[in-house]
Amino acid sequence: MINFNLPGIQENYKLNLAFIDYFHEYPERFYDNVNIESCFGNFQFCIFDGGRVFDSYQQVSKEFIEKIVTLYNNKNIPLRLVFTNTKLSLEHYYDRFANIVLNVCNNYNNGVILNDNNLMEYIHNNYQNLNFISSTTKCIETIEETIEELKNENYSIVCLNYDLNKKIDELNNLPKELKDKCEILVNAICPPGCKNRKKHYNLNSEFNLNYGKPYSDLKCAIEFSTLHPQVRNFKNNLSFNDIKQYYDKGFSHFKIEGRTFDSYEVMLNYIYYMIKPEWKDETIHAL
Repeated sequence: MINFNLPGIQENYKLNLAFIDYFHEYPERFYDNVNIESCFGNFQFCIFDGGRVFDSYQQVSKEFIEKIVTLYNNKNIPLRLVFTNTKLSLEHYYDRFANIVLNVCNNYNNGVILNDNNLMEYIHNNYQNLNFISSTTKCIETIEETIEELKNENYSIVCLNYDLNKKIDELNNLPKELKDKCEILVNAICPPGCKNRKKHYNLNSEFNLNYGKPYSDLKCAIEFSTLHPQVRNFKNNLSFNDIKQYYDKGFSHFKIEGRTFDSYEVMLNYIYYMIKPEWKDETIHAL
């Protein structure tokens, strides 16, 4: 199956749950072999978050977290927590809110997206029902380094650096057991080879660690949304036809970016990647 991982556990939960229901009610409107595999994200004000910052933040209760996790898991959708803050030290591992999130998710088939081996060890020792996903924020640049990461038995999935997306011939040489662990992010908004990418991850981590206190902005080349043709045509982004080529070569996990997008843009990305052309307008009205 072409398994998609959807963004925004908290921010997009109403859209995500409605889209999952739509998938089960109208499977004929989706491209062949498409499946909704999981959702990724975090709960706002969790200091373990790293890769993204938001225009506004909403503190939620333990009851809300339990409600959201249950709603997803009852639809057989596991959650993947984005715990990619690059600024954490040992003292931060005991943050009360982050551990509430971990405790609530420590069941079903939920997982944690990581770029820190020390944090992975802490979670493994305290929340043993969670699986681990290697984050694209590691920015692993070469096929050789990617292979080493894929061989790491701690990870059930490795989200590839999206600058490798168009190296399909090289990735095709991977053995089947490593292809099965690859996740490919299909709609990155960052331009290929962005020199500020790691700096942005570090600044975003600092922002989240300090509960949203301002930080010095780092100018980036991002000018348009993922819907703009210039972004669609980035050489690190994939069309559905590209995804089918990967699928035909044995890859099955694909990730849609969108934790900080407005819900309409997220919905249009879902439709672009999963809905047959003749059903696109109908799906917009239905959602």
